[in-house]
Amino acid sequence: NIRGSTLPIEFPFSLVFQKDSPSHTKAIMQAELVLKRLDFGLGQGEWQVTTTIADDVMVRLYVEANQNAAR
Repeated sequence: NIRGSTLPIEFPFSLVFQKDSPSHTKAIMQAELVLKRLDFGLGQGEWQVTTTIADDVMVRLYVEANQNAAR
């Protein structure tokens, strides 16, 4: 939901697990997608023109989670 507009989106991502040691595992999630700002009402009046500010907005996500085994 952005500015009162709710639209379905696909958010493809990759998820990789790395075992750094017998007691430590790391999960890394990365994702990237392009949203159209005008679809969400961002840019009205003179800001609706895409020659100054593009309609495409790149969204990138990086999440790293660490798990340490109890000793």
